[in-house]
Amino acid sequence: MPYPSLQLSDAPPLSPAPTQSLDDLAELVGELERQWQNILSQNCTPSYLKELCCLTPLLTGEDVPERMAGLARKIDTTLRTHVEAKTVPGVEDRQKVTAALIQLKACLQGGEAVESAQIPLSGANPSLICIVADDPVQGQYLALQVAAHGFETCILSDPLELRETVMTAAPGALIADIASGKAIIEAVSAVKQAVAGFLPVVFIASQGDARTRLTALRAGGDAYFTRPVPVPELVARLRELTGDRQRPFRVLMVDDDRTILELYGGQLRGAGFQVYSLSDPWAVLEVAVEFQPELILLDLYMPEVDGFEISHLLRQEERFLNIPIVFLSGERDVHKQVKAFDVGAFDFLVKPVKPGQLVELVRARAAQYRRLADKVQYLGKTDPVTGLYNRHYFTTLLGEQLQQPARGNIRALLFMELDRMPQFDASSGEVESLNLLRTKIARMITEQLIPGDLAAAYSEGVFVVLAERVDLAALEALAEALRRGVEVTRVRFRDGTLDPCASIGLARAGDHPRRAISDAALACSMARLAGGNTVRLQDDLKGNAQDQEQRQYWMKQIGDAVKDQRLFLVYQPIASLMAESKERFEVLLRIRDEAGQTVLPGQFMQMARQLGLIRLLDRWVVSQALGNLALQQQTKSHTTFFIKLSTETLLEGGFLDWLTKIIQHHKIRPGSCIFEFPEADLRSHPAVNHSLIKRLQAMNIGLAVEHFSGSQSALEMLDALPVNYVKLDRKLVHRLPDSPDQQKVVRQIIDKARTKGILTVAAYVEDAASLSLLWQNKIDLIQGFFLQQPHEVARYDIAI
Repeated sequence: MPYPSLQLSDAPPLSPAPTQSLDDLAELVGELERQWQNILSQNCTPSYLKELCCLTPLLTGEDVPERMAGLARKIDTTLRTHVEAKTVPGVEDRQKVTAALIQLKACLQGGEAVESAQIPLSGANPSLICIVADDPVQGQYLALQVAAHGFETCILSDPLELRETVMTAAPGALIADIASGKAIIEAVSAVKQAVAGFLPVVFIASQGDARTRLTALRAGGDAYFTRPVPVPELVARLRELTGDRQRPFRVLMVDDDRTILELYGGQLRGAGFQVYSLSDPWAVLEVAVEFQPELILLDLYMPEVDGFEISHLLRQEERFLNIPIVFLSGERDVHKQVKAFDVGAFDFLVKPVKPGQLVELVRARAAQYRRLADKVQYLGKTDPVTGLYNRHYFTTLLGEQLQQPARGNIRALLFMELDRMPQFDASSGEVESLNLLRTKIARMITEQLIPGDLAAAYSEGVFVVLAERVDLAALEALAEALRRGVEVTRVRFRDGTLDPCASIGLARAGDHPRRAISDAALACSMARLAGGNTVRLQDDLKGNAQDQEQRQYWMKQIGDAVKDQRLFLVYQPIASLMAESKERFEVLLRIRDEAGQTVLPGQFMQMARQLGLIRLLDRWVVSQALGNLALQQQTKSHTTFFIKLSTETLLEGGFLDWLTKIIQHHKIRPGSCIFEFPEADLRSHPAVNHSLIKRLQAMNIGLAVEHFSGSQSALEMLDALPVNYVKLDRKLVHRLPDSPDQQKVVRQIIDKARTKGILTVAAYVEDAASLSLLWQNKIDLIQGFFLQQPHEVARYDIAI
C-alpha cells in the first residue's frame, strides 16, 4: 500500500482508520519512521509535522491492535501540540516520538513493547566522533588524523560498549573500522535502529567490493572508505554529516507571476527555507550575487526574457556554475523540458506541484549543493594532512590580521622547520608514517595556541605560527615549548624510530606579511645552520641595532655558495591560454646549504640586499639563465625566460655594458629575455628607469612589471614606459572568485594593457575557480603551483 507525498494541509482530527492488513500496518509504520527520520535530519518545523499527523490516524482502526493504536495516539498527541502552537519539539518530545516508533516496530515483530531509555538525539556533541575499531593501533591512527582537523574523539575496541557510549556521550558521528568479523557491523546496526535522530556512520574497510559495501549500507552506513584512508576526503565527509542542519537553505525564486511566488514561496518558507522572491528577471544577477542562493527556482515563460536565457546567463558566471537550477513551469512539452537541461537545469517541475514534492526536491538539491560548497571551501583553506591552514589561506589571513591593531604588547611570527625530515618516494610504504609525524606535530602546535593565534602547515617540513603575547619572554616560552614538543614526538618508520627536532625563527610581525615571513625564515635558517634544534630571534625583536655575527655568517654563506657552485636555478612555466607554441618560464634562484638542504630566496635575499650582495647574485642569475636559454633554444627556438632583476643592479654603472657582452656571447633570440621589475621600484625612479629601459629595448630585452596593483597611478605608468608584460599583484589573484572588487580591477588592467599591446600575466594561480575566472576575463598568461611547480629543468608539462 503506497504512501505518496502528503499535502501540507491542516492535519485532520484523529479518527479510526479503515481495516488494514498486517503488511499494510508494517508499511505504514515504516513510512512514518522514514518521514520522522527525515524531519530530524533536516528542520523539524510545524509545517512538516502536519504531514505526520496525516499518517497517525491510519494506525487507529478497529483491526489495529490496541497497543499499537495507543502508541499512535501518543505520537499524534505529542506532534499535534506543536502543530497547533507552531513550535518545534524539544529533545524530550523528540525522544518520546522515537521511543513510540521503536515500540510500534516491536509490536509488529511480536516483541515486547516496553518503555525503555532511548539513545539521545545526535548533535548533543556534534564535534565528538566515536571510533570503534578492533585494531587499537588503527583506531589510534584514525583518532589522531580526525582530531587534527578539529574534532574530539573517543576510541572503542569492544563493540559491546558502543550502545552505552552513544547513550552517554551523544556523538556527532561514528567511524566503524570493520577490519575483521561482523561484530562491529552488528553493533552499529543495532545502535542505528535504536537511535533517536540522525546518527551518521562512516565505515572503513580493506575491501571495496559491492557485497561488503552493501552490507555496510544495510547496517546504516552513510559513507564508505577503503584503506589507505584518504584523510582529507574522510574529514570533509564528516563535516558534511555533522554540519549545522539548523541553517536554512537559501532559495531564489524567479517568476513574473506574484501569485506563484506567494504560493510556492510560502510553502517553502513554511518548510523552513529562506526564500527570496524575485518578479523582475532582469535583476537576477545582482540579486544572486547579494543573496548567494543554494538553489534557483526559475519560471520558463516571462515577458521579454525566458527561463532558458536566464539559465544560460547564470551559467556564464563562475560563481553560479554549480548552483542547482530547477525549472518550475506549466510547460508539458517533453522536448522543451529537455532543452532546459541543455542550458544547465538540474530538474524540471510541472505546475501545479504538490507541496511535499516541491519541498523534498528543493531540500535534496540544495543540501547536495551545500555539501559540495562546504567541502570545497574547507579543502581550499586547510592542509589535507595536518588540518592546519594551508600556505595560501594562511598568507591571506596573515595580511588581514596584520592590518588590525595588536591586542597585546608584541606580535610575532614563528617559522619552524624540522631539522631531520626523511625523504621517501610516494610509492614507498613510509609516506603514511611521514604524514603521521606531521599530524602529531600539528596537534602539538594546536595545543600550545591561544584564541587569536594562527597556525599553518607552510610546506612539508615547515610550520608557521602568528602569535601575540604580552612580552618577549612569553613568545620565547612558546617557541621553546614548540621546540620541545617536536623533540619528544616519536614515529616508527621501517628502519626504526625517528627522533625529530626543529629549528625555530622568531621575528616581529609588522604590517607586511611577506616581510614577516621572510624575517622569521631568515632567523630559522640561522638557527638550523648553527646546529639546529634551537630558537633564534630576529635582530629587531631582540632590540639590537645590528647582529654582526649574522651579517658575517650570511656574507660567508652566500660567498661560499657562489664559489662552491651551490647556487642553482629552477624554472616555472608561464602558460598561454591561447594554445601558443611559445614556451615561457620564470627563472628563480635557490641555494643549497652545506647539508644539501634547499634555501629559498625568502630566507637569504633580504640579507643579501642589506650586505650589498644582491648585485652579485643578479649577475650570476643573468649569466647562468642566458647560457641555459641559449641551450634551450637549440631545440626549442621559441623559448622565453623571465628574469627578476633588482633596481640596484639596473642602476649600477657598468651593468648594461656587461650585459651587452653576455648577450653577444650567448646569441639568444631577440626578445626572448624579459627582465622583471616591481611596480614600486619603477615608480621610485621614473626618469632614470625610463632611459635605462630604452637601452634594454635597444638590446632586444623585454620589460615586465610585476606586483602590478592596478591603481590609477600604476595604469598611468603604462602610458609612460615601454612595457611588454604586466604581472598582476598576488593580492588581486588570491580569493579572486570571492571578490567582485578584485575582479573589476583585474578587468581594468586587462583592458588597459590590451589597448597598449601589453600581455597580462596572472601569477600565483592556485585553484581551478580562479583559473576559470581569469580565462573568462581573457587574461593572456597564467603561472602558479596549481599549474606546475618550479623544476630544475625547464620543461613544460602543462596541458590547458
